[in-house]
Amino acid sequence: MSGNQYGDDVPEEYNPFQAPQSIDEAGSHAGSHVEEVRRKHLSHEASLKSVGTLYLLGGGLTLLGLFWGLAITMSGGRGRPPSGSTDLTIFILPFALAVMQLVTAVGLRRLRPWARITSGILSALSLFWIPLGTIMGAYILYLLLSAKGRMVFSGPSGIIVGRDRVLRSRRGWRF
Repeated sequence: MSGNQYGDDVPEEYNPFQAPQSIDEAGSHAGSHVEEVRRKHLSHEASLKSVGTLYLLGGGLTLLGLFWGLAITMSGGRGRPPSGSTDLTIFILPFALAVMQLVTAVGLRRLRPWARITSGILSALSLFWIPLGTIMGAYILYLLLSAKGRMVFSGPSGIIVGRDRVLRSRRGWRF
């Protein structure tokens, strides 16, 4: 039996609870091309995931408002569900957009390539909602269509994020 409580090959001054002194000790890819690409695109990736959170919030609030409006309509003076073409359009079109926002939100949060297309469609539609929708839609289109946006949604960037233990531990909510 050795005199060291951590084993024979571990120095006596080893402290397992000590914070890492350099990125290499945390198991990262410091100094490599992979780490350089990850660091260069990390803020862009965070912005795109934030857009996913905004879509999640917008889609959820839209669905909540639609169900509330449907409940008021059914319990109100008419007492019947929407049946005419105008009534159905008022509920079906926003419902479809809300579901599209929710699906796109999950795709953006997971950096799925197909979410770039659906987010582009939603952003293009928001350009008509002057002035706030125009500003937000233009910024989201910039995030999606820029070179960094293409890189974030391409295969190499996803591989970098998946392999990096330090980044994985700081991601936060996963959905």
